[in-house]
Amino acid sequence: MSKKPTEKTVVVALGMLILFLGSLSGCGKGGAGKAPMVIVPDVIVDTVQKKEVQLYLTTDGKAVKYENVEVVARVPGYLEKIFFEPGKIVDKDARLFLIEQDAYRIALDAAKADLEVSQARETLAHANLERSKDLFDKGTIPKEEYETNVSEYKIAQANIERSKAAVEQAELNLRYTDIRSPIGGKTTERKVDVGNYVGQGGAPTLLVTVTRMDPIFVDFSISDSEFNRYNNSSNFIRGLKIGRSTPIADRYDSDSSHQVFTPVSAKKADYESKTAADTSVENQEQLVLKDESSTEFPFEVAYMGIGKDRAKFEYQGRLTAIIDNEVGVNSGRISIRGEVSNPEMSLFPNQALFVRIPVEKVPEAVLVHEEAIMTDLDTKYVLLVVDEAVDEPVIDPVTKQVVFGPDKKPVMEKIPAKVAKRKTVKLGQKVEGGMQIVTEGLSGGETYIVQGTQKARVDGKVNIVE
Repeated sequence: MSKKPTEKTVVVALGMLILFLGSLSGCGKGGAGKAPMVIVPDVIVDTVQKKEVQLYLTTDGKAVKYENVEVVARVPGYLEKIFFEPGKIVDKDARLFLIEQDAYRIALDAAKADLEVSQARETLAHANLERSKDLFDKGTIPKEEYETNVSEYKIAQANIERSKAAVEQAELNLRYTDIRSPIGGKTTERKVDVGNYVGQGGAPTLLVTVTRMDPIFVDFSISDSEFNRYNNSSNFIRGLKIGRSTPIADRYDSDSSHQVFTPVSAKKADYESKTAADTSVENQEQLVLKDESSTEFPFEVAYMGIGKDRAKFEYQGRLTAIIDNEVGVNSGRISIRGEVSNPEMSLFPNQALFVRIPVEKVPEAVLVHEEAIMTDLDTKYVLLVVDEAVDEPVIDPVTKQVVFGPDKKPVMEKIPAKVAKRKTVKLGQKVEGGMQIVTEGLSGGETYIVQGTQKARVDGKVNIVE
């Protein structure tokens, strides 16, 4: 059973009909309509660059102790003094601990006294031998007595050597009570406090560990395919294979107790501040890592706190050796070692690092911003901006409405505009500054959209903003 329409329903329906008819009559009135609102997206553009760029082999690495020594008590006794602060830097041969020396001084005095006794007995045996020789030559004493005196003299001489060895051992034991650092480096917390007995039972007692951190090793690995690729195209592989690189430590001043490394700074900025115009001998040595004909093979190091593409490679060092003699069976990688000067102790052993090695230069690389690259399935493309005349409806300057012709169609005109065009590209390696090498599709000098790619429409107008 159907319901009859109410008065309210009829009124609403009539109102909608009137509005619809009014809109139809408006379209035909005067041959014009309101101009359609078209939003042209704002975009930021850049010019495709073409310049020489340095390519890098980038991988993960780890800082490794240059030298590490566990300082132990080599003689037993009570620990009497400690001369260092835990965690501080000590020089080579710096005093670290003192073991109570009284017993060892007494032992040394006793050994020296025994030596004097042996020397006195040797003197007496020598005198007896001389007398017996004269008597034997005269036939006064038998041969057996003479030979006995010869043997006693030789025994006396041997006793002197044994007593001298005992003195040397006693001096060595006394010297071992004064425990010194065999290397310069950073100390750990002490393992034993004053008053404890160390070296009990003849076993060495660990007292402290000293680690040399300046310079510091950086170990990393490359795949066998990378090794093969750069074996012929980059000097660093060939040079490392024949061992041409000089370790940083060999450049230290051997007379300096602090072993301050002076020839090459660790900071990358220090290298870049040097100029080839400065040809002094000192600065030629400072520039050794920037000379491509040099036998030094530079690499750069960055902290691993942020992504590899955003890492700041602040530290520069030199590669020293391929430390593997075979490709890893499971990893398929080859281990390489480098050294970095670390005077400020800003790099710590076992710290995770990014490593990059300059391997080759591209003389005319085509570059775009990485953020400008878009993906369509397996295809990479960028949006170029070109000047193009586009069809636009004529707008009446007074009424601001579209002008229609006799055929009731909008009157069109050609208007110069900035238009987005899709350009398929093939990509190469990423480089510094968030840039990407383009190997195919661009030649340099084109204008492309960097920001606003999501708003722009292919073949649509765009508005370039600064």
